[in-house]
Amino acid sequence: MPANRVAGLVQIGERAAPAFFFNPLLVILSMRRILIFTVLLSLALYGCVLNAPNPVPGPANETPVSPVTPVKSPTFTIATPFAGQTITVSEVPTDVELNFTTTNLILKTPGGVAKTGEGHFRVTIDNGQPITVTQKTYAMSGLDIGEHTVKVELLNNDNKPYLGQTRQISFTIRKEEPLVYEPKNYDVVIKNGKYEPSQLNVHVSDTVTFVNQDAMPSSAQAVVNGVTIFDTKMLANGQTATVVVNTPGTFDFYSPTSPTLRGKITVTD
Repeated sequence: MPANRVAGLVQIGERAAPAFFFNPLLVILSMRRILIFTVLLSLALYGCVLNAPNPVPGPANETPVSPVTPVKSPTFTIATPFAGQTITVSEVPTDVELNFTTTNLILKTPGGVAKTGEGHFRVTIDNGQPITVTQKTYAMSGLDIGEHTVKVELLNNDNKPYLGQTRQISFTIRKEEPLVYEPKNYDVVIKNGKYEPSQLNVHVSDTVTFVNQDAMPSSAQAVVNGVTIFDTKMLANGQTATVVVNTPGTFDFYSPTSPTLRGKITVTD
């Protein structure tokens, strides 16, 4: 074996094996390379950090601020009575209810500092003395027949009026007219010795027509304490007679010619 190979071999038995020697130069070179790589990597990472964009302020980075809700001015309307209304009553003087509808309004007793959304009404009826109203309903009492005017103003707590919040209406009161009764007519047939019908309920000023369908002459008369309420006189077969009842009360009527012809009539006023 050549001499230059012998130096790198160790004889083991009859075979030669390579020997592993520690080389300090190789270790130094390897560490130098690792150090250079580490420095370059650090510089590269530092540059990325420097070039990173700064966060832009936006909605996600800001604290939300609650918007301030403006206080709305109150408004009102006169619900009843409505303008031009005619109110019919049975008796006078009478009361009429005044009703309001409101928006954005809290009704309070007058006094204190003005505050938008609070206040009261000032009601003037027929140019009379103003009345303070703190409810949505007010009874106007003692009103007579004829036309009436109501003026309503919305005032703040300090009695200063809200701008544009004045309403005025006119309405008319009339008295109910008594009903005019229309007289009615009732028919009573004399047949087979009887009145049909034999009992009547009528009103003052009504009329009753008696018709005789019997062969025998008959009549219908009512007499109370010698006072004749009505009397058809004698009616032959086929004849009729109409009487007017004007006396209130309950009366029996009959025919002098027949004991079976009996009836009763009640007259109301």
